[in-house]
Amino acid sequence: MSYQPSRWVQPDRMEELFKALGSHWRIEILKIIAQKPCSLCDLSQILPIEKSTICRHIKVLKINHIINTTSEGAIKLISIEDQKILELLILAEQIVRQMKLFNVNNHGKERLNEI
Repeated sequence: MSYQPSRWVQPDRMEELFKALGSHWRIEILKIIAQKPCSLCDLSQILPIEKSTICRHIKVLKINHIINTTSEGAIKLISIEDQKILELLILAEQIVRQMKLFNVNNHGKERLNEI
């Protein structure tokens, strides 16, 4: 794929998307709701973090149009807004798996993994 400036979005918008995806807990939330839409209560029963922390992560994902909420009676269900986000997460996991050559030890120094 070649770089074509007219087709790419603004770098700051991409930066915001990657920042929103840059949290372990947000990725976990996305993996859970990829299975089926969930409520905040559902998520708080699955994740080992405070409900208020889950709410903060949901807010970041919602502001960045990664998730949306729909009401079913008194319950708000959280779902992924665009399935391309899942494709991006799958691609990221594949890239990370392929990056097995380098590993960072506890002191932040890179070393080669033994294959």
